[in-house]
Amino acid sequence: MKNKQDKMIDLGINNALIQQMLLDNKDKIVGYIRVSKYQDNEKEIQRQENTIIDFCKRCNVDCKHIYIDNGFSVLDFNRPGIKEILNKKEKMVLIMFSIGRLTRSYELMQDYIKNTNISVISINDGFIIKK
Repeated sequence: MKNKQDKMIDLGINNALIQQMLLDNKDKIVGYIRVSKYQDNEKEIQRQENTIIDFCKRCNVDCKHIYIDNGFSVLDFNRPGIKEILNKKEKMVLIMFSIGRLTRSYELMQDYIKNTNISVISINDGFIIKK
């Protein structure tokens, strides 16, 4: 069985793209955390937050804000944090632990952000959308 760290984005492979995205948007980097009501919320929030912060440190940037939707299902897009992110009209880079924190569908995620100016980095999945 692979270690969870093995699944994290390999900066060696994606370094140029990630570094350019982050440098171009240095003051517009935000994180997103979602936990369901069935998880150990405090522990899971801390785990996701640490992952986002550590990732930013490895890339020599700061995460300006982390939005947290605590106790919400992935099937419910009526979440305060994600609504606030999607309603912003400014350009930003959204960093999250995994795509499953936002939605279970890559296509649905692309649909939700297609009319925004949001680039996405999903650390655990190695999933990147550059706008």
